[in-house]
Amino acid sequence: MKNLAATNYFSNPRPELVERIRQGPNRVLEVGCAEGVMGGCLKQSGMARQVIGIEINPDAAKLARTRIDEVHCGDIEQMSLDSGEFRARSFDYVICGDVIEHLRCPEVVVKRLLTLLKPDGYFIVSVPNVRHWSVVSSLLFAGEWRYEPFGIMDETHMRFFTRKSILRLLREANTELVEVKPSYWTKVDRLGPFATLGLGREFFCRQWVAVVRPRDTAIRPIA
Repeated sequence: MKNLAATNYFSNPRPELVERIRQGPNRVLEVGCAEGVMGGCLKQSGMARQVIGIEINPDAAKLARTRIDEVHCGDIEQMSLDSGEFRARSFDYVICGDVIEHLRCPEVVVKRLLTLLKPDGYFIVSVPNVRHWSVVSSLLFAGEWRYEPFGIMDETHMRFFTRKSILRLLREANTELVEVKPSYWTKVDRLGPFATLGLGREFFCRQWVAVVRPRDTAIRPIA
């Protein structure tokens, strides 16, 4: 059976991220825009005036250019973000949907991206939850730490996050937490928190979605 994550990775509209964006003529930067499906939805629904994307996959970037205003193809860790479209304090939203776990130094990238936000802008990030029961049980009972083509244990992941660790990274980047929400993908995941009276919520969450804003509006670009 084909992995569901594999079939929709580049064409996922990401409703769990879209619902955290306010209606209005927003200027949005989407890091890891894939095929531009989410950005296209934002424009069509009137939630964004302009969407700029960054995507490392050339084929996905080519398709994204048909849906959003501009796409820069490349590695975010190697790109310059201090000129052109990437003007300091020029975006209402910066979105990193399942991106920072693929980075060598996510702390540095997050701090650089925060400099692009307007003083009243928002940074939205989602990360897989390595504390999910499927990972914990495999490690605890089978002694396995097995990488997979997709999902929480994606073989391209360089960093792993729990709720605490992603919030610590964001806090140390000098941000103020607006909200953090769990994302449940399966029936078992959705029923788990109820069955455990809420005590096991973090073990059934597949993904954490956090929204923050810059705490210090005088943030300067990172050299």
